[in-house]
Amino acid sequence: MITYEQIQVKLSQAIEQSGLSKAEIAKMIGVKEKTLRNYLSGKTKPQVYVFAKLCGALNLNPNEILCLIK
Repeated sequence: MITYEQIQVKLSQAIEQSGLSKAEIAKMIGVKEKTLRNYLSGKTKPQVYVFAKLCGALNLNPNEILCLIK
């Protein structure tokens, strides 16, 4: 079973690889940059629709992030 910390790491890596800033990604998904940083640090957890928007903005398959497929 995947942990939230593992999801955070995968999302952080995807953001780094995207070449986009956290501010740009936050704007793309409709949240403040501080909110995105809170998601990545584990202070708060995104709602499912925000997670889906984040995966879409980063061109990620949510199933891969959640380790539902390999």
